[in-house]
This record gives sequence, C-alpha cells and structure tokens, in this order.
Amino acid sequence: MSERKDTNVIWLSEEKKDYYIPQFENLYKRQIHFQNITNFTNSSTQIIDNIYDANNTKYIILDCANGKTFDQYKPNHLQNIFEVLLSLTKLVKKYHDKDYLMLDIKPENFLTIDETNQLIKYLDFDSITSLYAIKNNNISGLSCSLRYAAPELIRGDIQKIDKCTDIYSIGAILYKKIFDLDVTSNERSIGFNPNYDNKYFVNINPKIYKKLISFFRKTLSNNSKRRYQNCDEVLIDLQELIEIS
Repeated sequence: MSERKDTNVIWLSEEKKDYYIPQFENLYKRQIHFQNITNFTNSSTQIIDNIYDANNTKYIILDCANGKTFDQYKPNHLQNIFEVLLSLTKLVKKYHDKDYLMLDIKPENFLTIDETNQLIKYLDFDSITSLYAIKNNNISGLSCSLRYAAPELIRGDIQKIDKCTDIYSIGAILYKKIFDLDVTSNERSIGFNPNYDNKYFVNINPKIYKKLISFFRKTLSNNSKRRYQNCDEVLIDLQELIEIS
C-alpha cells in the first residue's frame, strides 16, 4: 500500500493513494459525527482534534490520556477486570445503539486509565462499520483479529454478523485476561467449564463460578443465537459479577 522514506509516505501507486486517503477522510468525518452526539461526548472514545495534510499523507491527532492498553493492564483483583469490561461494554453499546459494529475489539485497541476503571479510551476507529452496510454487502472488507473475532466474522458470513458478533469479542477478551488463554473450539462448546486454578479465585465468593460459566457460554458460543443479543444483557450480568466478586 505505502512505505516510509524519512518522514514522507511513498505510495506504491497513485491509485492506492486515491483509494485510501478518501477512506481515511471518511473515517475522520464519521468519528467527528460520533463526537458531536451528546451521549458520546463524555464516552470512552479518544477525542479527535483535527485532520492534517503532511508528508504526502493525512494524520489525525488524538487527545492525551494516561494509561496502558488492556493487554498490558495488571489487575490485582477479579473485580478490577469486570469493571474495565463493563466500561468497554458501555462503549460498544453506544455504537450499537446507532447501528454500528466495532468488529476489531481487542485488548491492544483500548487504554485502561490509571486513575479509574470506570473509563477506557478506545484507540482504533478503522473497523467501525455500519450494520446497514454489512447487511447490504456494501463493504470492501471487514477488519478483525483472529484471537478475539467471532466465528462468523472470521468466515465472512455476512448474514450472521450482528451485534452479538461484537459481544463474542467481549467474552474472548475477558477469558484471555482471566486465564491467559486464547479461546478455542473447546471454550465455544456447550459443556465448557474453565480451570479456575489461578490467583483470581483464591478466597472468592463461590457464586462466581456458576455466573462466570453462564457469561462465557452466552458470549463465546459458536451459535450466535445462543449469545447475548444486546449489550444491555451483558451489562446486567457484568454488574452482577462485580457485586459477587
């Protein structure tokens, strides 16, 4: 697509530049639109300052935040993990309420804030896509990360991609953070039961086990119809997990 020489971007062809630059400009305009919506103003998205033309390409500048991406986040307690996932789910819901999917949700794509778990900062807007465009196959491609993407997204099964596709990623991120394991076909099976032999389950309320199994089965299921169908359901159960833990 392109390469860098010193500070300048060298495009492999003018056709590539003419294709990707307008896409980037549209991404900027879309995110500015979301920033101007009241319930996004104080949300967990990084605030975009402006778009700039330099070095034969375009740039956007994001506001500054102190924190670390979730893959680098080292929680002391299970409750801390649930709190961050609650903040992430609240952001996902905001996009879903406007009929957009986030798709490439992964730990590297959002910051945890040093001072609080009640807020995260999302860093990557490239994959956010209109659900209408997906259902009408009016897209050139779908972004995802294999470790956190739902089976239907990996297959490119357009008719099955929906809000529950993003919800799968929430479950996969939670599973990775608690157990330090990637989701496999075993975790997606109906009879899945995690191995709780780690630090997070020492002296824990025993009610957590049943609730956590239920949460994973409703997020990681191969069958999208068995998952939570909206973020409101996810938020209710995450709040209960916080209270139990």
